[in-house]
Amino acid sequence: MRHLYEFGPFRLDAQERLLLRAGESVSLTPKAFDMLLVLVEQHGHLVEKEELFKAVWPDSFVEESNLSSNIALIRKALGDGENGQKFIETVPKRGYRFVAEVRELPGEANEPAPAAMPPIHAAPVAVAQPRRRFHPLLLVVLVSGLVIVGYFAAVRWFASRVSSVVPMTTAVPFTTLPGSENDPTFSPDGNSMAFTWDGEQGDNVDITSNRSAMNPCCG
Repeated sequence: MRHLYEFGPFRLDAQERLLLRAGESVSLTPKAFDMLLVLVEQHGHLVEKEELFKAVWPDSFVEESNLSSNIALIRKALGDGENGQKFIETVPKRGYRFVAEVRELPGEANEPAPAAMPPIHAAPVAVAQPRRRFHPLLLVVLVSGLVIVGYFAAVRWFASRVSSVVPMTTAVPFTTLPGSENDPTFSPDGNSMAFTWDGEQGDNVDITSNRSAMNPCCG
């Protein structure tokens, strides 16, 4: 609750530590403000000097001149004595009394702090995942594997093509003579072959030819 007091053209705000005159702030030292607040709160009653010392300087020892100097500052700020306006009365050797009429305003509740807004949950932001890079060695192995597979596939394909195009050949003897034939030589026209033959008994080596060796069908 805020403690507000009005007297004459002034308003004293204890919580905000403000002295206002017609809405304008009036400057006061901290100790002078504390002393004025004590006097206003006990307006119409004598406030002993010792009570002022305890309220304004609770943990310090000060001389009485501090009281009189601060009272002088307050009177100057209020314009005490001007136009017959009287605010503070001095009671010799005793203390001071606030004699002006004071209106204590109904306590004003402090403005409640604005309710905290519920947190706004932002939509999740998709974070781009870094692209994975192939390790150079892995790339080399992959390429090498593809080359090897391609090579063997090509070899098999070529072998299948050759086997389907080239007919199988069958070895056919050039002669059916008994005995031993050696040193075969084709004739210049390639239609016959000359070779040595040791005869049917194997005891007469001679040179002979056999045209049917190249064309067995035509014997």
